[in-house]
Amino acid sequence: MNFPHFGRRTTNIGLAAMLAGALVACNKPAEPSASSASAPATPAAPAAADQLIPTFVFGIANEPRTLDPAYVYDGDTLRILDQIYETLVKLKPGTAEIVPGLASAHTVSEDGKTYQFTLREGVKFHDGTPFNAAAVCFNFDRLYNFKDVQQTLSLSTFWQNVFGGFATQDLPSSPKSSLYASCEASDDHTAVLNLTKPSSALIPALASRYFGIVSPAAIKEYGDSVEISGASFSFPGKFGTEHPTGTGAFKFDKWQRGDKLVLARNDTYWGNKASIQSLIFKAIPDGPARRQALESGEIDGYDAAAPQDVEALRTAGYLVVERPGYNVGYVGFQNKTPPMDNVKVRQALSHALNREALVRSQYPAGAKLATQFLTTHVPGFNPDLKSYSYDPELARKMLAEAGHPNPTIEFWYPTGVSRAYMPDPKAIMEAYKADLEKVGVNVVVKAVPWTPEYVAGLQQGKAPMYIVGRLGTYADASDFLDSLFINGRMATSPEIIAGLAAARTEVNLEKRAEQYQKISAEIMALAPGVPFVSAPTHLVFKAGTKGFVASPIAQESMASVHH
Repeated sequence: MNFPHFGRRTTNIGLAAMLAGALVACNKPAEPSASSASAPATPAAPAAADQLIPTFVFGIANEPRTLDPAYVYDGDTLRILDQIYETLVKLKPGTAEIVPGLASAHTVSEDGKTYQFTLREGVKFHDGTPFNAAAVCFNFDRLYNFKDVQQTLSLSTFWQNVFGGFATQDLPSSPKSSLYASCEASDDHTAVLNLTKPSSALIPALASRYFGIVSPAAIKEYGDSVEISGASFSFPGKFGTEHPTGTGAFKFDKWQRGDKLVLARNDTYWGNKASIQSLIFKAIPDGPARRQALESGEIDGYDAAAPQDVEALRTAGYLVVERPGYNVGYVGFQNKTPPMDNVKVRQALSHALNREALVRSQYPAGAKLATQFLTTHVPGFNPDLKSYSYDPELARKMLAEAGHPNPTIEFWYPTGVSRAYMPDPKAIMEAYKADLEKVGVNVVVKAVPWTPEYVAGLQQGKAPMYIVGRLGTYADASDFLDSLFINGRMATSPEIIAGLAAARTEVNLEKRAEQYQKISAEIMALAPGVPFVSAPTHLVFKAGTKGFVASPIAQESMASVHH
């Protein structure tokens, strides 16, 4: 993995290669038209007008709350954003290699604090307004100037993880300082981004769809306001709910709440135009129901097929595409209230969980036992680090030594969600509940809807023990670790926080990897949780589907899909 070198000028974004190698589909469909199961390394050429697929329906688990990239965190919505918006740099299809996006090239100053982006010409937003340097700077300034509730971590998570604070600190919980200094439009096609300090993670982060470039005109006309509504948020600003406007291969058409969201082919798209005329996302919360919808022809594909369904679907002739496990599933411990504030209790609970048995029983072939909060794909992964062994006797002993021989612990698990790292959250909870009861823990189970209560509850530190995971959004260790251990949800220390900050600004890649290896060891000693799996995901499409390219970071365009 190569990042831009701050000691010299960098002119070709494609030099930042990460996790190269295209993914391939895993089955050989029965129909001759789908005899090739290999996913192409690059998108297929656009179909002729008379070859367009009239409609393609993709099943998702959860309906979006908004299509404004600034406020989005869930995977289903991110999939939709991938079709509407584009970023300055992007990932080469099938890889985590950084290639040109809306910017054709960039340069970095000698001190690593100034990035100059050369922008593509002739690109327009879906509303017909021009994409230019002023639009780029508007996007950065918009996020930097978020006010009040917009600074809530659950809303602006990604900005805070990458850039830190805002122009004003309206919430006490908001970071005080920001990586962002300013953005300047030198001319229509040159945007200059100024930082307060070097950041070796910036370019990989900018490939994330959270930094999808939105239309300034649409934001100004329709608004991007957000309000607290009970335990959740509402979006009176209509940009994200009625007028999401980007530069992507698809544009927003209509949203029938509770049923489907429809995107239309962008006929004026600057790149290869989509092969699908109408792309429909249909919310089907129940996993078995999504499979039934595919088999009945109601939908044409869906993500996160249940592990037990994969082989049967492959045998039946459906196109099954495997996405490798760029994720870490873990049991998290809230660290602020007894008994979870006791490191020895957390270590004991870590020894109580039979991780290997759970991975064997709940996950498909290809799932790997996680030893830390980084995947093996990320520079900084510590190959020598061992996780807590399964040792019930030791767990009982440590609980007694900690003064909590029979603790009562509330254990949260989410409903209405399925992820690669937790295909069946209830089953995972039940397996671990049995492990905990064997060492004398009285487990109080709490089932909580994923959106929005579960996610908000975890961010607010309400769950003493919980199941969740981290899906990498860009290929850098900071993406995994900063969000978990700087913002305070999990057990950490001033030394770990300082180490993470130092690693983010370290420009020597070898030294940087060593720093992250050391930090991972320090994190695991604190037992903030138990990483247990890095699991592949399987997408399923009807026979005859071609052109889909899986991404290790699940950042996937539907524009090249054809029959």
